[in-house]
Amino acid sequence: QRGAQKKLMQSLQNELFTLEQLEEKNLLSLDQLQQKVNIIQKIMKICEEEELYWSKRSHEKWLLERDNNT
Repeated sequence: QRGAQKKLMQSLQNELFTLEQLEEKNLLSLDQLQQKVNIIQKIMKICEEEELYWSKRSHEKWLLERDNNT
């Protein structure tokens, strides 16, 4: 699951980079602009899922190991 997400993220970042290079050379078509927006939305969703994963994982670790002050 997480490996597939990393590959998807890399692929999306590559696509976004390509579109941004095109954008620097000239204006993007409406289709390309919509594609860029969709890619950015997908990247943001993956980042949110990643953040949630690590937040849950750190909480689980804290529950297992407890706070050293207690």
